[in-house]
Amino acid sequence: VEARTDEDGLISFRSPQVADWVATADMAEIGADGIRFLGRTDGIVKIEGKRVSLATVESALIALPWVEEAAVVLLPEVPVRLAAVIVPSDSGWAELERLGHFRFGTALARQLPAELESASRPKRWRFVSAVPRRHMGKRDNAAAIALFAKSPQ
Repeated sequence: VEARTDEDGLISFRSPQVADWVATADMAEIGADGIRFLGRTDGIVKIEGKRVSLATVESALIALPWVEEAAVVLLPEVPVRLAAVIVPSDSGWAELERLGHFRFGTALARQLPAELESASRPKRWRFVSAVPRRHMGKRDNAAAIALFAKSPQ
């Protein structure tokens, strides 16, 4: 079986039994040590045995007064974790400066609706002026994930 990823990080497979490449809705990295799955692009991920909708978490974050835009991604860590890339609103930037990064992330987490289970709550945060996008405007999840490889701002 052969595997490859496309420019969006989606993995495809082919084998002698299948004439052409079979695309999946899974993001992955292929390295010398094998394939590391980064999550599904259909927006549903499994964390702590629970199915979590990334779109639902993003909507809950965007509904907060301190958030203008949000991108929620699954970090390829063990255990896997949700992380949020946040573009603060004007009042959010003021609170971020007042509270600092850690306490601002904690404050956002506390403001999320009670019906969001623990597995649905981001555990790591990055605050940016713009969510990473590709040249055609599509969100760049790989670049969003890469933000968490760097130390917090």
